[in-house]
Amino acid sequence: SYADVIRNNPLIHYLTSGKKEHRSIYEVNENNVGLTAEFVEKVRNSAKGKKAILLFNHELTLTGAPRALMNMALSMQKQGYYPVIISWKDGPMAEEIANAGIDSVLDIYLYSKLKNEDALYKEFLSLFDIMLFNTIVSLRFWEYLPQVSAKKFVWSHEGSMGYDTYAKVLKLQYVFNELDKVYSVGKYSQSFAAPYIEDKTKSEMLLYGIEDMDIEKYKSANPQDTDKVKFILPGAVCERKGHDVLLNALSIIPENIKKQMVLYIAGPASDKKIDEKLTAKAEKDKYIKYLGSVPHDELMKLYADIDVVLCPSRDDPMPIVCTEAFIFEKAVIVSENTGTAGFIKDKQNGLLIPSEDANALAEAMIYTVEHKAELPKIGKNARKIYDDCFTLEKFDESVKIIAEQ
Repeated sequence: SYADVIRNNPLIHYLTSGKKEHRSIYEVNENNVGLTAEFVEKVRNSAKGKKAILLFNHELTLTGAPRALMNMALSMQKQGYYPVIISWKDGPMAEEIANAGIDSVLDIYLYSKLKNEDALYKEFLSLFDIMLFNTIVSLRFWEYLPQVSAKKFVWSHEGSMGYDTYAKVLKLQYVFNELDKVYSVGKYSQSFAAPYIEDKTKSEMLLYGIEDMDIEKYKSANPQDTDKVKFILPGAVCERKGHDVLLNALSIIPENIKKQMVLYIAGPASDKKIDEKLTAKAEKDKYIKYLGSVPHDELMKLYADIDVVLCPSRDDPMPIVCTEAFIFEKAVIVSENTGTAGFIKDKQNGLLIPSEDANALAEAMIYTVEHKAELPKIGKNARKIYDDCFTLEKFDESVKIIAEQ
């Protein structure tokens, strides 16, 4: 599904990206459903008297951008619009979409069908008033939809790395200026879209919304290590998320501070070398708990018990792990190369550090250990960020503005 594979041999992508990340080549079996005449007729009937909105998604995993689009579809459905999700890569979110009663299409041959002007797709696409491309990855299909009269928007969740990759493939200077709107998930992401947009009125910020959670539900009856400051770095283990920066920071932190710490690392291993280093480090230093991939409910139980969420990413447009930290009234340590950084006032509602700076990360972690008594106040201030910007009610307002254009 990568943009640089569409017109090239997939092995080129492996050599430039997968091999560097120490990934293996493996067969992918997709449960393709495709578009049927019966589904087109269902959409035609369901769209009567409603504004129909087609939401392009690059995959149906449980990661941030697909989750944000799922919440958008739910908001549209709740407000009386008719959303349909279309994806060309399967995943566990497909079940959630079906359970929510949202119509969807999975078609791994979508690219070739649109390119070859498939008649059934022509009929299907003509039924929609709005098309929203979730992430700039989805914009690969835009060039095959010029005949569709629907308004066309993109919702960018990319930062510097995403734009560096896709600007070479998708001719963003042209595409962005042909779209009706370019929405970005925050100011950080918007800054990378700006050079490609001539009409600046087309560029707007669109924050996602996530559901509030009952903190008491997740709290442990017998919390452990209450005398220590507990940190967690959630997310896929890789350079982009800054796990190597954390490893370097740990070598700087004095031993007397480490004795007052517990560090959880939770997420699937995307980088084999960093994974091996973390495994070895956790075996040697017992204050480190390297958990691997953790189900969301279990992760939230950890959130209820920890003090500080770490996000030393090199490039992270609007990490949902930080927004969830705000819900739980937790302090965050974030790098300036995250969208979250735009909301942080240092040592008031979080801690802000330069990107790729292990010394700064170490100093911030030391500060939280030495000022443990201040963390509840910082956490309460962080909760205000969620209340002001990321609630589902705020998101509903934004979604309505989009749908009514």
